[in-house]
Amino acid sequence: MDGEQRPQIEDNPVPQPAQEDPFVRGAWYVALPSAALKPGKMAGREFFGEPILFARRRDGQVFALKDLCPHRGIPLRFGRFDGDTVQCGYHGWRFGQDGVCTLIPSLLAEQNVDVSRIECATWPVAERQGLIWIFLADEAVSADRTPAPPPPLPDVEDRAPQAAVALHYRSDFDNAAFGMMDPAHIPFVHRAWWMRRNEATLRDKAKVFEPAPLGWRMAMHPIRNVTPFHRLLGANVRTEITLQIPGLRIERIIGDRHAILNLLAITPMDGRNTQMLQALWWTMPGLDWMAPLVRSAARRFLEQDGDIIVKQNEGLKYDPPQMLVTDADAQMKWWLRVKREWRDHRHEQRDFVNPVRPRTLRFRS
Repeated sequence: MDGEQRPQIEDNPVPQPAQEDPFVRGAWYVALPSAALKPGKMAGREFFGEPILFARRRDGQVFALKDLCPHRGIPLRFGRFDGDTVQCGYHGWRFGQDGVCTLIPSLLAEQNVDVSRIECATWPVAERQGLIWIFLADEAVSADRTPAPPPPLPDVEDRAPQAAVALHYRSDFDNAAFGMMDPAHIPFVHRAWWMRRNEATLRDKAKVFEPAPLGWRMAMHPIRNVTPFHRLLGANVRTEITLQIPGLRIERIIGDRHAILNLLAITPMDGRNTQMLQALWWTMPGLDWMAPLVRSAARRFLEQDGDIIVKQNEGLKYDPPQMLVTDADAQMKWWLRVKREWRDHRHEQRDFVNPVRPRTLRFRS
């Protein structure tokens, strides 16, 4: 235990959007699985309250433009992509991956217009381990234009996940994040035969937590509620779970023969909507045929969280006070503190100091 005196209940722990930027800036977010964007194809998304067009060139390189033509404002996704440049569907203006205009078809030869001075905004993107990442810059820090690459995920080298699914949550960024770290809701919301969890299975737990880069980690420990899927990993099945900003939950499940990596990643679409993406990797290639079943189970798991959030929104529209209760809700308090420290260290141009301290959390779940 960290020895600090803590109240049993805290009122109004969630910062209001008018007081703080709800997003984590200067960080990489997961946008979509690599498999969702084929060569020569485009995909329009809304992240951070901005329309963004992702496109993959014929050579496999991914880029992202603001999904609005600077001419008349029509989304570029309604146009065409030849595998090299994006053409607006309204007047045929063309833009390269750097956002620079390369052609305005309506111009006469003698009309001296430097089209290269016309640009679409671009977004830094990167592709790693079968995921396309997008960087949310902070305009106060000019180095954001050339950010370091996104952090690698453990254990999976540079290969794509065997299963991935993304859902739209009608939730603000913080409440979506709280769902990733809330142990108390699982027996009540995530009821499935393969999880073997319900209200009758509640038991006392004590989990050791420690600081981790940009967040915290539930230390490696044996899994007591072993499912049939866990038995495929062999004996001595154990797990650790890392939570880190801007919104990644990285669960490693390891046996004496095989391992699974389970990633949950949240990306804000705007102030009231969030994308939740789940991706899974495993080291059992002979079981890749199970990918459709795993995707179905993952989708159902995410849908259960999405359904409960919709119901929660019925109450949140009245702006009630929210209470965080001792150890079961401690990680949500940590999330708010880590977010605030990340924001402050960037604007004050100093080193990040992790506010999380080693601690054992005790709760029933």
